[in-house]
Amino acid sequence: MHVAILFDAERLMHERAMLNRLCIALIGEGVQVTRIVPDEVADEAHEDDAVALAGRAGYPGRAVWWAHGDRVRKLADRFGKAPPDVLLALGEATWRLARDLAAALQRPLIVETWSWRTARRLSARLAPPAGLTVITPADALAQRIRRRLKSIPVEVVPWGVPFPDEPTSAPARRGDSLALAVIGPGDSTRPYRAFVPALARFLRETTDALATCELDGRRSHDVWRLLRDQRLLERVSIISRASAHRTLLTQCDAVIAPEATGMVRSVFLEALANGVPVIAAEDNCLDFLKGGETAMVIAKPSQETWLESLRRLVTQPTVIQSLTSNGRRLAEQRHRVSRQAEQLAGLLTRSITGDAIPFRREPA
Repeated sequence: MHVAILFDAERLMHERAMLNRLCIALIGEGVQVTRIVPDEVADEAHEDDAVALAGRAGYPGRAVWWAHGDRVRKLADRFGKAPPDVLLALGEATWRLARDLAAALQRPLIVETWSWRTARRLSARLAPPAGLTVITPADALAQRIRRRLKSIPVEVVPWGVPFPDEPTSAPARRGDSLALAVIGPGDSTRPYRAFVPALARFLRETTDALATCELDGRRSHDVWRLLRDQRLLERVSIISRASAHRTLLTQCDAVIAPEATGMVRSVFLEALANGVPVIAAEDNCLDFLKGGETAMVIAKPSQETWLESLRRLVTQPTVIQSLTSNGRRLAEQRHRVSRQAEQLAGLLTRSITGDAIPFRREPA
């Protein structure tokens, strides 16, 4: 079994660690992996040493439109008489390239969508070829995608994250200050208009608490101004991308998601695996954040509901311990890296041997 995985720069920027682990785990499942990576980010200095076991090919990620055909031909020629059995596209910017390369090689294509936004764009920007299969990491997201794409097979392959032997210790047991990680792109200011005043009140009540806030979206500056207006800049550190600080964030005392983005992010799964409490605005696409079971989910976000949830971190340690125990159990049962690789390897095999994929294989 040989799979060629196409990555784009954005996916590598946000989820490089998870994608590297997936490649290594697939190799452990006996899959030959070739990574097709944009030239501008293909820097071995950032790779895990074990990823070198996978082959690699580059492509110009910023090529002008009339050079697209040349990109496809060069990649097809690169494989020569030993093309991959199946192609896997991870990243929206790879869709067109992956579609045309799959057609040139006469191989099946699997495309991953990790958010409702990318799922909506899939049918709008890419005329789905025959033989396309879509994968997604969450059941609830898969249900919405099936209703939209209808005739295209949609499979669920939950993401895998490292599972530590011991959870992160709670602040009440450590006797330390409280550290909060606020995760969200900052694409909209509306969720923060309720959350930021609640955070300000909580930090005034809890004098030894600090926060880190991710701001990387279209409205980041507006969210920063909300923080400034509440005089929070001295107690809130701003980071541009949570994925670059995931080790630090998963050692915080809570991970908070004010925005319902419809986007699956591995940092939330890593928080569950590490036993870190998650407080999130209700998001119908993220079914692993189950209100009252694995996370505190706020169905109707307001300043008061946010403040109440933040206070529970301090006042209800038994409830928090129950949530984090359930979250770790879910991560252990469903979100192991080995399980993700096993499920994906099975899907790759079915895409070749099953009758749902009409691309014919070339004779050996």
